Amino acid sequence: MKKKHDFREMIEDAARERGVAPAVITSAIEAGVSLAVQKKTHRGNLRAQFDLESGAFSLWQVKTAKQTVIDPEMEITMEEARKLDALAVAGMDVAVPFQFPEIGRLAATTTRKVMQKTLKEMENEHKVAELAKDTGKMVIGTVIGKNDKEDYLLKMGDALATLPREEQAFRESFNNGEVVKVIVIGADVGGGEPLYIVSRTHPLLLRHLLAREVPEVADGTVVIKALVRDTAGRAKVAVDTANPDVDPVGTCIGPAGARVQNIIRELKGENIDIIRWSDNPEKLIAEALKPAKVKSVKCSLKTSQAWVSLEPDQQPLAVGKKGLNIRLASRLTHWSINIL
Repeated sequence: MKKKHDFREMIEDAARERGVAPAVITSAIEAGVSLAVQKKTHRGNLRAQFDLESGAFSLWQVKTAKQTVIDPEMEITMEEARKLDALAVAGMDVAVPFQFPEIGRLAATTTRKVMQKTLKEMENEHKVAELAKDTGKMVIGTVIGKNDKEDYLLKMGDALATLPREEQAFRESFNNGEVVKVIVIGADVGGGEPLYIVSRTHPLLLRHLLAREVPEVADGTVVIKALVRDTAGRAKVAVDTANPDVDPVGTCIGPAGARVQNIIRELKGENIDIIRWSDNPEKLIAEALKPAKVKSVKCSLKTSQAWVSLEPDQQPLAVGKKGLNIRLASRLTHWSINIL
């Protein structure tokens, strides 16, 4: 007979090999034994409990305490319930000790299969939770394929990632072997294996690219006050600085536009408007509607409505194709903008 510490060591070793907590292993064992015993006895609501120290099992049947018992298989009288739990009340679930049967070879096989399946599911849940901790990070992946839903599959070191169609910018496409930068937005189990879910349209990607390309953004000299993107391939960024000797917009654009052009190339041609932030909503709205030249802006704090006056030839620029420019300006400023 195995010594007590042997059981514990075996489970702890198995847990280390699979990268999970020992409790995950014991939970898988309990799930397998519970199902095997239910199949053998044709009883429901059975719960097995495994003692890590002794390697022994306890078996319980969960029944509901009732004043009047109608189904003895699922219910227990209040008198019997209070013998097991002095605080039992009507409607409460009570664990009733159940005689452990001889489960036999077939049931043992069932136990093993359920344990393996349960353990795999628990491992995947654990790995998904670990991957999800990277949410919000910018990572670099290599395109290795595309499925019939037009989701790209990326390889990122030892991990895999899926770039769903809805997280791809409009008209964006990649070739196998192409290296792309993405933002982690979550994790899930795909094709039976845990993988990252990543995005190319999330505003954080542009924020990370600006910090990577513009040292003044990375060190906090220039602050990104607001940022919005649209999957149609347009973005607006409002920047500011407390340093009077620094031009925040020019700093982000870079000499001859070099800095912003590097980001535009990374984002497959996305148009990026970089404007100066203002705490004055009228000035901010006028900036946000660029490239249109605004004559005046009137705001109503009560309704969060803004009315913009400009020359007729500037109206198409202010509105933009299919209303994209004014829509992004409204999102950036959090004002409902109306063109007079």
